[in-house]
Amino acid sequence: MILTVTPNPCVDRIYSAPDFRSGRIHRVNKPLVRAGGKGINVARTLRLLGGDVHATGFLGGLNGEYIRGELRKEGIGDFFLTVQEETRNKIAITDTRTGEETEINEPGPAIAEEQEKFLRHLDSLVRRFGYSYVAFCGSLPRGASIDFYFRCVELVQSLGVKCAVDTSGEALKHSIEAKPWIVKPNRTELSEMVKSEIESYEDIMKQCHAILDSGVGNIMVTLGSRGAVYINGDGAWCAKPPRVPVEHSLGSGDAFLSGLLRGFEKNLDPPDALKFAMATAALHIQGALPDEYAKKNISELETNMTVCKLCVGGGE
Repeated sequence: MILTVTPNPCVDRIYSAPDFRSGRIHRVNKPLVRAGGKGINVARTLRLLGGDVHATGFLGGLNGEYIRGELRKEGIGDFFLTVQEETRNKIAITDTRTGEETEINEPGPAIAEEQEKFLRHLDSLVRRFGYSYVAFCGSLPRGASIDFYFRCVELVQSLGVKCAVDTSGEALKHSIEAKPWIVKPNRTELSEMVKSEIESYEDIMKQCHAILDSGVGNIMVTLGSRGAVYINGDGAWCAKPPRVPVEHSLGSGDAFLSGLLRGFEKNLDPPDALKFAMATAALHIQGALPDEYAKKNISELETNMTVCKLCVGGGE
């Protein structure tokens, strides 16, 4: 069983509009509305992959109640703490002609007073359920201390449970100091953290080995349409995605992390877990229906991609 932690969840409102431009009136079909936030997205896909999953974080107001209802429908264990302020909305608009996506993010509720309570809550959940992995996902809400993820990871790993972290900026930088089992930045997030442009495999290898030397166990760097690179103390592998029609890319990184964690939960080795994660993300960006996440569909995608071991110099 896996626990996902989403400190700053949202209600996603996803619109599709041809030739979207600011300053114009656009009439669109009914938007896709769903419970959102990176950890909730990860939990949803884990359930589609047949995993057992719980979710926690902070929820408040009518949006919070909506998200709780969606979690029940999707079979995800709801262990969110209730806060007074309203959970935020996130609006995403996809230009169906160009594929360009525009996001509008509201601020989340302030949780400064709830942090200590959450740490006690997290401690109780991990001791009670004995999760195989705990994934900390997304941005921090207003009022959260910059070391919030650091404290959470340190707590959970002291109880013998492996942690995954998928965040950005200072929150990512501080979480790494707690030596999580795996971190999953994308190329831009890694570049921002190390303050250096990341272009080649050699750049990725150089920066990631420095992070591994600090005590992090594994690093997964997602590269969008170029695929992903997985690095640990035993080696490095790159995966190139299959060619599939793109319905939307929003949440594809979350789907990727879901596939990776589910792969490791099924005892796959790193190259096979990487391939499984890439296939899961490919299903997601096609707008796959729930029953299309069966093993058969993922296996078909896995046969159309390659995973290569990277050499120390950054080549294949």
